[in-house]
Amino acid sequence: LDAFPCSFPYESYESKVNSAEIIFIGTVLEGKYVQAKASDDEVYEDYIEVKVQVNRVIKGKLSPKITTIRTSADNCRINFSVLGTYVIFKPKNINYVYLSDGTSEINRLHENTIAEEIKGMLKKSSTN
Repeated sequence: LDAFPCSFPYESYESKVNSAEIIFIGTVLEGKYVQAKASDDEVYEDYIEVKVQVNRVIKGKLSPKITTIRTSADNCRINFSVLGTYVIFKPKNINYVYLSDGTSEINRLHENTIAEEIKGMLKKSSTN
C-alpha cells in the first residue's frame, strides 16, 4: 500500500487565497535546516528556514524587503530552492508554510499574471 504521507482535504485555490493572511511573491536567497531543541515541557520539530527577498506583496502587509519563512522538515514541507521564485501564502497566526496552503514555485515570467489572477480573486470575494 503506497500512500502519500502528507494528504490534505481538497481546498480550492480561491479558498486558499481568501484564507491566507499574507500573499507575496519572493525569491529565496538562502536556506538552512534547523534541528529542534527539546525542553522538558515541549517538544519541537526540526524545520527548514529560508530567507526570502520580497518582490511583490499581493495581499496583506509585509514591510521588510527580506523576510524569513519556515516550512516543516517532514514530508509536508515545501522544497525551496535557492534563487527560486515563489508565490507564498502565509496562513493566519502561524509562521510556517506547507504544501497545502497554496505556496508554490513560479516562473518569474508569469509573476504579473499570477499576481493579477490572485488580485482578481480577492476583488471577486470582497464584492460577494
